[in-house]
Amino acid sequence: MKIVVLTSRIPYPLEKGDKLRIFHQIKHLSESHEICLICLNENSQRIDTSVLQEMVSEFHVVQISKWKIPFRLFFALFHNLPFQVEYFLERKNKRAIETIIQKFEPNHIYCQLIRTSEYVKDLFQFDKTLDYMDAFSAAAMRRAKTEKGISKIFWKIENERVKKYERSIFDYFKHHAIISEQDRNLLAIPSNKNISIVPNGVDTFHFKNSNQNKKHDLVFAGNMNYPPNIAAAIFLVEEILPKLLSQFPNITVLIAGANPSSDVQNLASENVTVSGWMNDIREAYCESRVFVAPMFIGAGMQNKILEAMSSELPVVTTSLAAEAFPEKKLSKLIEANTAFEFAKAIQYYLLNEAVQEEDGKKNRIYVEEKYSWNISNKKLDQCLSNQFS
Repeated sequence: MKIVVLTSRIPYPLEKGDKLRIFHQIKHLSESHEICLICLNENSQRIDTSVLQEMVSEFHVVQISKWKIPFRLFFALFHNLPFQVEYFLERKNKRAIETIIQKFEPNHIYCQLIRTSEYVKDLFQFDKTLDYMDAFSAAAMRRAKTEKGISKIFWKIENERVKKYERSIFDYFKHHAIISEQDRNLLAIPSNKNISIVPNGVDTFHFKNSNQNKKHDLVFAGNMNYPPNIAAAIFLVEEILPKLLSQFPNITVLIAGANPSSDVQNLASENVTVSGWMNDIREAYCESRVFVAPMFIGAGMQNKILEAMSSELPVVTTSLAAEAFPEKKLSKLIEANTAFEFAKAIQYYLLNEAVQEEDGKKNRIYVEEKYSWNISNKKLDQCLSNQFS
C-alpha cells in the first residue's frame, strides 16, 4: 500500500514525544508499505534527515515562513480555527502538499495531530486517518486553569476552539487514533468510541538497566522548554525537594533534557543538576534511583514514564499522568498529587533499596508485556485497517 504521512515537524532528532511516536510508526509502516513522508518545518537550521530518508520512498520538507506566523495568529483572532492550527497553516504550502500527494497517488493519508488536518481534509478521494494523539482541548483547559492574565484568557479561548475543532474535523477522516482511553473520553465527539486507541511505545531493547553507578537519587527528564515539563521541574525542586532535605541533606536531583528554559536553568544548585541536551538520555535513567514526574498539566501517555519503567526505575507521578495507563495496577506506578505525597513515596524508596530494585523490575516487565513499539504498532495496523479491537 502507498501511504502519505504528514507531520507538523521533522521527526528527528527524537527529543519530543510527538517526534518519537511518529518516527517509530514510520519505521514500522515502511517495512510493508511505500511511504511518502511530508514534514512541515519552521526551523531554519539544517537537520540531518538521512535516517528518515533511508526509511521512506519519498521525503519532502515543506518550509513554513516564520515571519508570516505572527500575521496568521493575528488574523486568527477574527475566525474560529484553533491558534495552533493557524500557526502551521500556510496557503501556498497547502497547494504544494496537494501537488505532492496527487503525484504520489497514495492509497491512504496518515496525518499526525490536528495541526496538519487542514492540509488534506478536502481530499475526499483518498482514505485518511487522523492521529489526534492527545486530547489537546483538555490540555488547553488545564493551561487555562494555571495561567494568569492575558495568557489565561488566551488558553480559555483556545480550549473552546480546539474542542469544537476536534469534533468538526472528525468527519473528514475515515479512521482515527488517540494515545489513551483517558484522552479519548475527553474528546467532545459523540462517536468517540470509534476512535482507535494506539498507545505510545518504548524500545525495550534500547532502554534497559545497564547497572551503572547511581549518581543521582531522583531524575526527571523531557523537553525542558515545554511548559508542562517546566512546571513539573519547578514543582520537583521548589515544592518536593525542601521536604526531603532535612532527612537527606546530600540528596541529588537530575533535571535532564533538551532546551532547558531559563526558569529550569535557574533551578540548578548544589543538590540539583540541570543537564541540558544529553547525547544518550539513557544515562539519565541508568544513573538514577527514582523517576519523579509531577505532571499536573499536559495530556497523553508520557514517553518519559515508559522509558523510565523500561530502564527498571520505580516511578512516582500524578494521577493525571498515571490515568493514561489503564493496566497501571500491574505496574509499580506510584501516584502522588501533593508535595507531601511525593516526598513520602520518595522517602520510602530512598530508605529501601531492595524495594527500589524490585519495583523497578516489575515496571520493566509491565512495559515489555504492554507497551513495546511492536505491540503499539499492531494496534496502528488495526486502526488503518478499520479493525477495531
